[in-house]
Amino acid sequence: MTTVRQPMREMGEAAARLLLDHVRRSPEAAPSRIIPTSLVIRDSTLEPSPN
Repeated sequence: MTTVRQPMREMGEAAARLLLDHVRRSPEAAPSRIIPTSLVIRDSTLEPSPN
């Protein structure tokens, strides 16, 4: 099974910062933030090795 790793802690921290900036009406507030994810390819999706 192939999955996408999503860094939950970073996502939560970014969401909290965006919310606080919005509440404080900070002029430096970003409208959004891109947080890198990674593709995790598990053994069940790999090609079988030749015997």
